[in-house]
Order: sequence, then C-alpha cells, then structure tokens
Amino acid sequence: MSYIGATIESILDYLNDAICIVDEKCIVRFWNGTAAKLYDTKKEDIIGRCITDLFPTALLPKVISEKRIFENVYNSPRKQTHNIITARPIYVDGN
Repeated sequence: MSYIGATIESILDYLNDAICIVDEKCIVRFWNGTAAKLYDTKKEDIIGRCITDLFPTALLPKVISEKRIFENVYNSPRKQTHNIITARPIYVDGN
C-alpha cells in the first residue's frame, strides 16, 4: 500500500464515525475501528465478506442497486442494532 493510501486508511480508522466501504458486489473492503466497536465485529471477520452475511438488512445493497445517496436514514442492519446512516455510491473510473 502506498504512503498516501496507508495515511488515508489510518485517518478513516480513527474517526468517531463508523465507516464501511463495500464494492459493487457488496463485499466489504474497509471497516474502521469505530465500526468494529459499534457492531462488535472485528475487521478480520467482515473484510472480504458480503455485508449482508453479517448485516442481513443493511442499507448498502440498496445504495448500490439504486445508485443514489441516502442521508440520515434510520437503519436496523441486524437484530438489536440501530443507527442513523448516510451512505452514498462513489464512482471510480465510471464504476
């Protein structure tokens, strides 16, 4: 990983907001420390897996399929878990 990539990853990892990045197939590519604490889910248990494996009612698949931004939406990604989520698709090279 490049210096810039490692620096950005470190910054995202220490934010107070939970951050999850998934690819176009809903595979988790990044899970920060706050998300790990909030959802009691270690990075190594979720990175590389489909978000719905651990969060069956996650909003992210809808964000990807509808290709639109969701802001301040009440969300319950799995039993006994509730949050207010802002999620948006990010396109790189048109994807």
